[in-house]
Amino acid sequence: MIEDSPAINKRFCKPSVHYNLGTVFSERKDRMEEREVSCPYCGESLDVLVDCSIEHQNYIEDCQVCCRPIVFDVRVDHSGEVFLHVSDENA
Repeated sequence: MIEDSPAINKRFCKPSVHYNLGTVFSERKDRMEEREVSCPYCGESLDVLVDCSIEHQNYIEDCQVCCRPIVFDVRVDHSGEVFLHVSDENA
């Protein structure tokens, strides 16, 4: 039996993950954009979804081809323009 805990999602029985992703822009709530980036390790072109409702966020996703960790730095200015920079984990 799963005890009541904020870290457990009972519906799927998986731990919940919480990120501190910065300020959420209410006027751009739930705005996702598809972007193309190149893996800094293997150079493969990847399509990724970027959450544009958050002013600034840093996170890591594994490359879909070589499985190495890609660091994403996403910034959205007040006009809504998205700036996306990817790098390897040691940069």
